[in-house]
Amino acid sequence: MPQESASAAIRKKAWEALTTKVRAFQNLGEVVIAGDLNAKVGEPTTSAENAVLGSFSRGSRTSNGRLLVELLIRTRLANVAGFARPPASSEGQWYTRTDPRVSTKSQIDYILVPLNQRRSHRSRFKVDYTSLDTDHHLLHARI
Repeated sequence: MPQESASAAIRKKAWEALTTKVRAFQNLGEVVIAGDLNAKVGEPTTSAENAVLGSFSRGSRTSNGRLLVELLIRTRLANVAGFARPPASSEGQWYTRTDPRVSTKSQIDYILVPLNQRRSHRSRFKVDYTSLDTDHHLLHARI
């Protein structure tokens, strides 16, 4: 997905296109999305958000994060990481990227599953924090 530095119009168009694709494929079966969505969802602020983000979502929400939360609610998908307790070594939150310039850690990569499947993946999600030749970390989930 476009980075936060892209114009609001470009970002909104990309998220709307993804929502349309998800809905189209949901007519054929269950949809799973995995990838670098360049969005920080932050902590849930409503019960509807808690249902799709889970109690382990942390931090503040970005503009792309608002668009992702909107997509989750509209398409009834959920962020698997938000329903899996992060290890103590990850500072109480899942993070999927470490900014190489300032060393901040954030979750911008996601695995999204149908809302009714979110809890069945709880013990099957993790992030591999092995140092790779990238600023992103490897996500694992058994779907």
